[in-house]
Amino acid sequence: MPMAQCAGSACCRARRPGGESAREIFIYPRQLEDLAIAIPGIGRAQAIVTRPQLRDEITVRLSLLPDADRDAVMAAAPGRFNALSRLKADRIEVVGAEELPADAPFVVDRKDA
Repeated sequence: MPMAQCAGSACCRARRPGGESAREIFIYPRQLEDLAIAIPGIGRAQAIVTRPQLRDEITVRLSLLPDADRDAVMAAAPGRFNALSRLKADRIEVVGAEELPADAPFVVDRKDA
């Protein structure tokens, strides 16, 4: 299938490296990078996908910069994550910078954990 016809279809998304599936849609590291770039005050962002029962749950973890407006970030993050990934996060959490170091993965799959 030519890439022009394939763009966005499930067969092509499954071949892209680095993403994790949640609710039949892939979350890619670049989407979390874009989230951190788009909202002032976010230093790093990470999505964790779990499946406590029968439904995938998405937790977005944010590490804020020291001068961040926490209320503004928390107001903007859900809508921006949805716009970037086409998924609704079940939870948005603010964590300390030490919990989200520079080498932490952007997307973590804990569905089978």
